[in-house]
Amino acid sequence: MKKTSSIVIGLLFLCAGVFAYLLPATANFSAVPGDLADTRFNSVILEHIYRWVTMKDVYLWEPGFFYPYKGVLAFSDNHFGSALPYVMLRIFGLGREMAFSGWFSIGYILDYLAAFYVLRRLGLSEIGAAAGSFAFAFALPSLAQETHAQLIYRFAIPLAFLSLWMFLTARRAHYAWQCIVWVSVQFLCSIYLGVFLVYLLGAALASFLFFRVDKDFVTMHGIYKQKSIAVRSLTIVLALMTSFVTAWMLYRYFTISSAYGFQRSIEEIQSLMPRLASYLIADKAALSSWPGTLVKDIPSRNEQHLFLGFGVWGLMLLGLTSAFRKTSSVRPLATVAACSLMLLFLFTLFIGTWSPYLLFAHLPGVRAIRSVSRIILVMLMPVGLLVGMGVDALSRTIAPKQGIARMAILVGVLLTVSAEIMAFVPRNVPITVWIKRQRVLSSMLKQPVPMNGVLNFIPFDHHSSPIATLDAMVFAQDRGIKTINGYSGNVPHDYREPALGLSVHEWLRNCSMPSGWREKQIDALALKVVTLSPFPDYTFTRPQSSKACFGKPNDGVSYLLEGWSEPEDWGTWSLGKSSKLLLKLPAEASPDSGKPVILTIEFQTFDGRPEKPLVQYLSITGRETTFYSGLLESADSNNHKFSFPVSRSLFDQNGELVLQFNHPSAASPASFGLNTDGRLLAIGIKSAEMLYESDKNDKTTVKKR
Repeated sequence: MKKTSSIVIGLLFLCAGVFAYLLPATANFSAVPGDLADTRFNSVILEHIYRWVTMKDVYLWEPGFFYPYKGVLAFSDNHFGSALPYVMLRIFGLGREMAFSGWFSIGYILDYLAAFYVLRRLGLSEIGAAAGSFAFAFALPSLAQETHAQLIYRFAIPLAFLSLWMFLTARRAHYAWQCIVWVSVQFLCSIYLGVFLVYLLGAALASFLFFRVDKDFVTMHGIYKQKSIAVRSLTIVLALMTSFVTAWMLYRYFTISSAYGFQRSIEEIQSLMPRLASYLIADKAALSSWPGTLVKDIPSRNEQHLFLGFGVWGLMLLGLTSAFRKTSSVRPLATVAACSLMLLFLFTLFIGTWSPYLLFAHLPGVRAIRSVSRIILVMLMPVGLLVGMGVDALSRTIAPKQGIARMAILVGVLLTVSAEIMAFVPRNVPITVWIKRQRVLSSMLKQPVPMNGVLNFIPFDHHSSPIATLDAMVFAQDRGIKTINGYSGNVPHDYREPALGLSVHEWLRNCSMPSGWREKQIDALALKVVTLSPFPDYTFTRPQSSKACFGKPNDGVSYLLEGWSEPEDWGTWSLGKSSKLLLKLPAEASPDSGKPVILTIEFQTFDGRPEKPLVQYLSITGRETTFYSGLLESADSNNHKFSFPVSRSLFDQNGELVLQFNHPSAASPASFGLNTDGRLLAIGIKSAEMLYESDKNDKTTVKKR
């Protein structure tokens, strides 16, 4: 009866997580959680694992993008430990979009079930374990990472914590081997979380030894069971196997990153470290966002959503105060949990210009960890423990026996931990949008792509965001071909984005070609390339370019006709709802080439505040011709780089053309409470470059106007 009650209560809280978050996040499985960028990147990696398992892809470390670069899978997370549910769903016949949504949901369910099992083994009641598991799996910081799906699979964290605890208290080597298994599994699921798990276990071990918890440890009945020789032997074999695979994987990452020279700067790491104010931010939670409004200026705000929620904080504090009573049976465990949490908080906290973490940031492997604020996903393990202890203390005080009061506690705790989750606003993209974007590329395809073909997609906005690049990656993968387009956590230093007017030969010569490649091999590869673009593929035989920059020290500001603010060091903001830019065709541009000018405009957008984003609408016109009209798909940096052909006939007899920028969504920083700046801002133009056919035989040159 007691076991049945435990299962029912556990499933009740799990259903709350499914209905409060997973179903809205997937729009009842009609949408894919996350965005069109990182979500689809994770989809590409998972699909590659599926294709490799089913022998459709030959090389594990070559997922087919950034071709012909090698070892591309090691540019980011690989999903070795988490891909199995996705592979099975694909084998069962689900499409890539539905399989991803299923994989996404299974990850949260596994996190909850693993935490529930662990908290019950550690002696918490059914309600306490369910509430603590809910906090571990569905707390606001976890949901805030929904676009980074590689961080979902955290089920090995509570299992590793349990194994360490049992090893320290029972002093049996079997549990140490068990801990190695789960740490290795977490590394295979996510290297980020594997590293952070090591930090958590190190903090727990230090806390245990410092406070000599073993001396006053109170045995919890049923927690220890003698394992058979077969089970112990199997655990040792699994530990050796998983640790070997993990070591091999990490070695591959080390060699590939060393070959490409990948390295995070200390400044980049500092910008993504948690501040005190980070623990107030939960911009996407309607009931919990107001503390974050007090935080006005914090770098990389989208990575700083660390507020646990009012309900979790309240139950955790209750657990702390009750667990440290002398009569408490969970005092040793609470001591380790609380001290581990505090050590991780202090170790990673960035105050002023310094953090203890920076003392170790130069170590090999540690410097590869960019977003240190994600350590909150591991800190949720001791948080869940303390939440469960708080619920148990509440139950013992108010309703020590079964009855109406006990039922009231159950309902009250369920509402306390789930209310803020129900008010969370998930981000998703309808499956139909994924499919439509692929149809757009299909419409550009003039001829069938050969089986050994290589895709070269030249999008309109080829710098602003990875969205168009992911279009190409998914398009190529679905057809079993490679693509020179690429997006990942790291990018080769000499990689150049495909662009109008840039020949495939020229692009390939700039790449880090495989050792031993000669000109004939480059020629052979170039013949396989199929180019897709919204525009005809213009390749200049005598290309020259003329570039104007619009920052303070540059002469280009003279081409800003009207509707612009005062120039700044980086460029110039538009002012008002419209602005005009003068283009002047260089004298050496061949008038009889018949080829248009390729114009590339680089600019950034004003998008308000992260918790209250402003989507900019922009149209670019000239001489009754519309070059662009639509909403801007913002990247994290809000940088855009539009390239499009401009017919020579649009320039007047003096070689001049006036471009009109219409941006009716312009707004002032003051209206968003950012500062007192009342200017209506929309776009901040940085440069304009024209690539054209020259009447000279010189190689490509760049002229600064």
